[in-house]
Amino acid sequence: MSKLIKGTLVLMAAALITKVLGFVHRIILADMAGAEGVGLYMMTFPALMLAITVTQLGLPIAISKYVSEAAANRNEQEIRKILSVSLWITGTLAVLLTPLLFFAAPFISTTLLNDERTLIPFIAVLPIIPIAAFSAVVRGYFMGRQLIQREDWAFLKSFKKN
Repeated sequence: MSKLIKGTLVLMAAALITKVLGFVHRIILADMAGAEGVGLYMMTFPALMLAITVTQLGLPIAISKYVSEAAANRNEQEIRKILSVSLWITGTLAVLLTPLLFFAAPFISTTLLNDERTLIPFIAVLPIIPIAAFSAVVRGYFMGRQLIQREDWAFLKSFKKN
């Protein structure tokens, strides 16, 4: 079986597991929080996604590109540098943004979200920001490592030289 088919099957299995876990998570959340709790969570969710987007800054794609280029050149020191700089950037943004959002949470919940009841759900989801930032860097790293293992990489490398 070719590496492409194996990789595709692994990605399909991972996507299926992720969807099933998300489904189970939503069932448990709806059961525990009720309709009102889920509504409050869904009101805070866009603010959380905006914070995660600001923290990641599109780095996973850039990390993937640079890691795959460095891996193609067998430059492990460059890969470590890319990883450390990326972790530093996203970590700094997460460390600055999470407390800022924590202290701004009363303003955000009452003024922007127009509902005082969103304060607790908003504060409860804030710890996700550093976790998402770290996972974005790791995802970009592993995507870059996977790209170098593709069978067509040699063709792309020779094409780049010409």
